[in-house]
Amino acid sequence: MKILRPGAVARVMDPGEARVQTLIYAFLILSTTIDYLRSINWVPGWAPYLVEAISGFVALYVIIGLVRSRFRYVRAAYLVTLAFMGVVFVCSAVANSVDAGPFVAGSRAWVRMLPFFLLPAVMPIGDRALQRQLMLLLAICFIQFPLALSQRFHEYGHEYASGDRTFGTLMLSGFQSIFLICAACVLAGFFIRKKLSMWVFIPILFWTLAATTINETKVTVMLVPVGFVATFLAGSPAKLRARNGLFALGLAIVCLAVFVPVYDTMEGVRNKQSIVDFFENERALEKYLSKDAEGSAKAAKRTPGRVDSLTVPIGILARDPANLAFGVGPGNSGVSSLGPQFSGRYAGTLDQFMQTTGSRLLADLGLFGIAGALMIFWLIFADSVWLADADPSVYGAVAVGWTGVIPVMVIAMFYISTSLSNGLSVAFWYLSGVLAARRAILGHSPSAGVGHAASIAIRAPTGH
Repeated sequence: MKILRPGAVARVMDPGEARVQTLIYAFLILSTTIDYLRSINWVPGWAPYLVEAISGFVALYVIIGLVRSRFRYVRAAYLVTLAFMGVVFVCSAVANSVDAGPFVAGSRAWVRMLPFFLLPAVMPIGDRALQRQLMLLLAICFIQFPLALSQRFHEYGHEYASGDRTFGTLMLSGFQSIFLICAACVLAGFFIRKKLSMWVFIPILFWTLAATTINETKVTVMLVPVGFVATFLAGSPAKLRARNGLFALGLAIVCLAVFVPVYDTMEGVRNKQSIVDFFENERALEKYLSKDAEGSAKAAKRTPGRVDSLTVPIGILARDPANLAFGVGPGNSGVSSLGPQFSGRYAGTLDQFMQTTGSRLLADLGLFGIAGALMIFWLIFADSVWLADADPSVYGAVAVGWTGVIPVMVIAMFYISTSLSNGLSVAFWYLSGVLAARRAILGHSPSAGVGHAASIAIRAPTGH
């Protein structure tokens, strides 16, 4: 068991940091609600661009802060991995002679969340500030179910027979499900650390996950068990790991026991089969995953399946080893919402297959891009495990939950375009940055002088 090093006494936040903290709250709210508010005409059409404006301010703040601090609280492993990704990015752009428009669009897509990941390294987040931010995110989770009910049965029920328009404030049912499952993992982390009692944890958990039962996202069947089991196994002391693993499995079974009948009631009538029958029906499952988009002109006009979105781009890229390694260039594989001048040269060939973040990353930056992204996920997971073992504070509780969030997000990356969701991306990368910075600070010299380092050396609690 690792032991925390003593840190310095808490310091007073200066006005500049207070303003950035306010911007963090604003960004968390805007990123998770602004698109929805725009869709119901509660805010003007230009309002969603506030997200981009705040992101630009944060990027400038982070650059200045990193230069001044000499990257003190960014671990070398992250610097090496980010440098590797930067080399891949540049080599891909140069090798494919990417035009300025697609390059700008690609840079915006792949780099826009980096400032929020690095922000905690230049402005450490105190325990109370982190708790308030988590409470804000929990409040956002709480409003998803009432909104989902309204959307499912009132707003869009007469137009859509499926749950595609049941998305709360996150604009896509898949985004909503992944967001809420990640939140459930963090709640589990607080429960394991005895910061939530069973009687508080269970009601909050089921309310948080309630919206996933009516938005008909099939991947919930996989992500809930993966998230819970990973959280309880990686976040538990060794002597309690087996028992907590069984508890997690039982909890996942209970959640699915609620999910399956509700799903069948909502969706089974339309499709004439239950979700269990769907997964047992090899032909139906194969049709869902792969529509043979490359081999059939008729099928190619439909949205490709999840398997198609990977196998077809791989087949196209494999014609040139350089493209397979580095992709066709950042922004060069798809159509941009910024306009035709920002669309890529290969959009006509590849855009229809850009159904997931994994497929888009593969097409833009090749296998090296996929490898770099997975390495970043691994580093965040490793930091989460370290903090789960070493840090008894609220950071440690979040870290326990993050050991389940990372597998969920890795799987989701190959299921849906997670990078297109501001709400999901901002929350994930910001909190990942909080944990990465916390790991760097606690592993640094005791004389680092950071206010939220532990004041005394204590061991992590044993958990449930």
